[in-house]
Amino acid sequence: QAIGNYRQILTEVGRQFPEVRVFGHGYDVPHPQSDGRWIGRPLTQRGIPLDVGRTVVSHVLARFAEDLEALQREFPRFRFVDLRGKVDLGRSSWFDELHPKNPGYGRVAQEFRDAIAKEAADSRLETATSRRMGAAIPITRSAPGVPVPGVETRGTEGFGVEAAARVIVLDPGHGGAPPPTKIGGSSW
Repeated sequence: QAIGNYRQILTEVGRQFPEVRVFGHGYDVPHPQSDGRWIGRPLTQRGIPLDVGRTVVSHVLARFAEDLEALQREFPRFRFVDLRGKVDLGRSSWFDELHPKNPGYGRVAQEFRDAIAKEAADSRLETATSRRMGAAIPITRSAPGVPVPGVETRGTEGFGVEAAARVIVLDPGHGGAPPPTKIGGSSW
């Protein structure tokens, strides 16, 4: 179902905005915890040992990554950013069993910076992100209505991106309190 939704979105974006490039990502393998809200508790409730559960989650995420790689072949303006092996440096890398700590989010952001820079080099695409190459931790002050210092927001209603760059980031399924509330490294 998820890949069908991706396909529908990519088709519609391609039809209405044929020059737009879309970057999507998979996930690194988290460490289930017995009291974990996201993975551990559901595994425990089903009688699945956590070490076996982590293996199962790994296989599910690998399949999801394969499906996203296939979408990249199907949609020329879609780029899959593979995060497997990029976030996890052991159990202490994670704020909870699913959300990484800020350095993990920084590693994710760097993977996106690298992918955007490669796309820019391949297509002469200019982005605001290319100016920040090499930063260890992402700037997280670009939630709606929260301007990024030193970034021109004319025509973007304070979304924290340069109008000329047209960088749009969607992370569906993440809601919560408006800024500046944060949960670990995950912000609204």
